[in-house]
Amino acid sequence: MSQLLNRRSIVKLAGILPVAAAAAKATDNRSRQFKVEFFAEGVIPVLGWPFIAPPPPLPPEILEEIVAGRLEGRLRATLSSRNKNRKVLVAQVYLAPPSSPLPAAQDPPNTTPPTTALFEMDAQEVILSGWPKTLVVAGIVIADRVISPYGPFQGRSAAVTLGFAGEGRTEFTMFGVTVAGSHVAYCPTAVGSFHVRGND
Repeated sequence: MSQLLNRRSIVKLAGILPVAAAAAKATDNRSRQFKVEFFAEGVIPVLGWPFIAPPPPLPPEILEEIVAGRLEGRLRATLSSRNKNRKVLVAQVYLAPPSSPLPAAQDPPNTTPPTTALFEMDAQEVILSGWPKTLVVAGIVIADRVISPYGPFQGRSAAVTLGFAGEGRTEFTMFGVTVAGSHVAYCPTAVGSFHVRGND
């Protein structure tokens, strides 16, 4: 009886494997038929654990301004395609008065201050979930345009994770950036835009 069951299992498995392989191939092909582009910006509620861990080694005068509520940390990220062969994600942390527009009306200056970190990541994996609507972008940091207080990121693996409400102008939830071996920063909410486009 056990031999019969084993034979049946083998036959059944042999029938399933080609179907599963074809389904996986079809899914992979579908994933290559679109590209995701987004821009998100949010407020880091506290420049310290648990929204940035470990706490950033900022100058005491900057920390004093943040504690007093005269400045806040903001996290922004943009995923775009410079060409058909490479997706580049740009992530930035900068300081701004709480009364200033969100997102910023213009790109913050690439100087310290207000920018405390600015880097580019080669987005090697873009994982999109239809429901719940979530996105993970993972890759390798390829350039430090403003060196973070944590030190240079170039060569480190990194990831951006977020949930999104829909396409076009939208809201994001748990928008976060993780730089492997360095730190994690999260915004509970963020605003911006999200688009899924067909490949040219």
